[in-house]
Amino acid sequence: MSIPPAKLEAILNGPAAHPPPGEESNLLNPPSLAASGIATAAIFLTLATAGVVVRMYTKWKIVRKMVLEDWLLIVAWVIYAGGFNTMVFMMGHEKIGEHQWNVRLKDFIYQQKLLYIATILYGCSVIPLKIAIILQEIRVFVPYGIRDFTFWAGHILIWVNTAFYVACTFVELFGCSPRQKFWDPLIQGGYCVDTLTIHIVSSSFNAASDILILILPQRVIWTLNLTKKRKWGLSAVFLIGIFACLSAVLRLYYSVKLSKTEDISYVGSMMGAMSLPELGFGFLVACLPVTPKFVKFAMNTRLGTTLRSLLRSSGSRSETGSGAVNENGTIGSNGKKFAQVTDIEFHQLVRTDKSNTSMASYEDESTGKPMWVPKKPETVHRGKDEEWAR
Repeated sequence: MSIPPAKLEAILNGPAAHPPPGEESNLLNPPSLAASGIATAAIFLTLATAGVVVRMYTKWKIVRKMVLEDWLLIVAWVIYAGGFNTMVFMMGHEKIGEHQWNVRLKDFIYQQKLLYIATILYGCSVIPLKIAIILQEIRVFVPYGIRDFTFWAGHILIWVNTAFYVACTFVELFGCSPRQKFWDPLIQGGYCVDTLTIHIVSSSFNAASDILILILPQRVIWTLNLTKKRKWGLSAVFLIGIFACLSAVLRLYYSVKLSKTEDISYVGSMMGAMSLPELGFGFLVACLPVTPKFVKFAMNTRLGTTLRSLLRSSGSRSETGSGAVNENGTIGSNGKKFAQVTDIEFHQLVRTDKSNTSMASYEDESTGKPMWVPKKPETVHRGKDEEWAR
């Protein structure tokens, strides 16, 4: 049964929901989350792009070796920057994040269509991103030719994540017939899956997989024969992923809240907004491990040498200040020492003096290559002759 054109026009130009008691519809200039959403998206897009550029330059020009996770990271970034963020900026232009009773129905329908496309692009970006992170962890922490717990856990995570997100993308694409029912409540007939339940299941899995990816390298790091300072230094490189985990948990919270509210435009926007820091921090997790090698290379260039000279001269003028750093690495006037992780590579983190019998690694004098010695004789923690950035 079709709606008369005049009535349809009135419905489309009216509010998308009835206001709750004590509220009135404001269709002219309502408050929204659009400005903050655009700013957040721009910040994380800038950080992610800078990280990817640094990683690709390091692997292509400095290390001169591109591996599978590098190509996967490029695919993830292209979808993230060119597709997902395009939808985010378009949603910001449409003033997404308004309470539903303050949104015209025709605008609400268009916003939901953009959100639907962004959800599909999110899944297409997060699959190669997570696989790249896991492959990097396996390459760094699993000795070549060894099939230990970390190896199998990493590969299980890869295949489970791939299967899950492919299935979710398939449901998003074909879960409604006609497809317009995903975003248009005026479509009559047809069928549609329970999208609210799918959001909860997807967010739950996403948060769980992020946490497992965060834990995977920590298990190896804290069994290495290193001082606590060195363990914390190596651990910190990967612990930035905790912010992606927090974002995923918040996304789960808003997914549950979305299933219990009629204010879909506002709560749905909050749920989608949590994907911005999650993906942004995900790219940083993938790119930060190679940053020290890039910094080391940059500091040896003419510009880096000039910058070091300026910093050294600036530091010498402020040595009398309370925040000076002395030659022993002590910061501040209270004498407390803080672990500083600067210009590190994996070999430098786990290598100690060859005269130390409890060292984690040493070099074979005949080949000059690092030989990795496990903390316990029956366990091998690292054996592949690769630099940290590989």
